[in-house]
Amino acid sequence: MLWGCVGSSEAVEFLGVWEKGFGLSTRYDEMLEKVLKEHEHKALSRANGHHSDEESEMDLMDILLQVYHDAHAEFKITRTHIKAFFLDLFIGGTDTSAEAMQWAMAELLNHPEAFQKVRKEIELVTGNARLVDDSDVPNMPYLQAVVKETLRLYPPGPVTTRVSPTLQD
Repeated sequence: MLWGCVGSSEAVEFLGVWEKGFGLSTRYDEMLEKVLKEHEHKALSRANGHHSDEESEMDLMDILLQVYHDAHAEFKITRTHIKAFFLDLFIGGTDTSAEAMQWAMAELLNHPEAFQKVRKEIELVTGNARLVDDSDVPNMPYLQAVVKETLRLYPPGPVTTRVSPTLQD
């Protein structure tokens, strides 16, 4: 199972609830297994010379499958490693700087005194005639503190953590 690669953080426990309710990891695992088999079939077709120009092009999954099947590879990867890698690619964009900005705005709206302090600091540094520039930020210690506190409270990052399956019980 793909989820055997993750640790037991609160996020993973939350995803465990989703797994029980929706079978997400099982469905994801089955979907990626199907894609892996399609790529293996395409590779076999390439090896036998029965391929179109489009099929002769290799993508990242084809390269990872080559390493997986290479008995003399410097390091071994499993199908689970390949699936976990693609899960990271899919999930990697879920927590972005835009989301952090949304959290900052939500917190500022819930704390009007902090919001007013940030607005006053911005007005002092930039005035009302222009937008904040990167060069203005060093002159805005309160805004910097708001950003740091937002990132502390709502850190962007992957939903899952990686732990070696051999370290688990």
